[in-house]
Amino acid sequence: MEYMKIGHTDINASAITFGAMPIGGGTWWSGSDDKVSIDTIHRAYDLGINTIDTAPIYGLGHSEEVVGKAIAGQRDKYVISTKATFDWDTGEGRFWHEVDGHKVYVAHGYKDIIKDCENSLKRLGTDYIDIYYTHNPVRDPAWLEKYPVEDTVRALMDLKKAGKIRCIGSSNVDPEHIEAYMACGCEIDIIQRKYTILARGVEENILPICEKYGMTFHAYAPIERGLLTGTVTKDRVVPPRRRPGGSGLVGPRQAAPRHRLRGRLEGHLRGVPLHPDRLGHRLHPSQQTLC
Repeated sequence: MEYMKIGHTDINASAITFGAMPIGGGTWWSGSDDKVSIDTIHRAYDLGINTIDTAPIYGLGHSEEVVGKAIAGQRDKYVISTKATFDWDTGEGRFWHEVDGHKVYVAHGYKDIIKDCENSLKRLGTDYIDIYYTHNPVRDPAWLEKYPVEDTVRALMDLKKAGKIRCIGSSNVDPEHIEAYMACGCEIDIIQRKYTILARGVEENILPICEKYGMTFHAYAPIERGLLTGTVTKDRVVPPRRRPGGSGLVGPRQAAPRHRLRGRLEGHLRGVPLHPDRLGHRLHPSQQTLC
């Protein structure tokens, strides 16, 4: 396993991350088994994967709770990342979706970020979080009046000064969001975005800004949730699953073009070594969902 420092910190993280979204269960990932999830986290560590990425929205807190059980008694062995801005049944912020009978809201205010962090610390059973992301930026200009970037940054920096988080990250952001955070004095060390052979836009707009500021780039879903691994063939029957709000997560229509591309690439990619991207060691595509 290769290891890397996160941004300008001394956090030593494995280049492959254990993606903990599936272990949250619920509508998005039905059929998860907590014991199997915990055993898988431990096995991943045995193979060198010391970094786990989770979020409150993954199973409405359940993913964080399972991760907490897995790392209990051995917290110092792991690098844990989780996220702020999503909460449920609060009635505060912008309504997002209804998930498993709960109304989920997005809020970027100072008190919201602080509360999100405290809730995550409790579910994870720890007194610090290694990497703390904002899960999504504020995209609607109207909501920036209610949630100015300055308030979000102040909360993140206060949490860092208090020792409750070691490192600040931003997920699903565009360059203008990163620049806005930086202009407010935010010490961002890592950016998280989807990056696959089918979704390469970050090469043009995100990787250069990571290089500019010395940020680590963390890629999620690099193997298209398993569809590019070769284990899911075009003959496999995949029941449709839906994200809240109606956008398809995985289904025959979404899977077909990925299978066609994989078929064309298989012959070309056999025996081709994988290399870090042109921007060097800070930008390893890192997250793979292992469960």
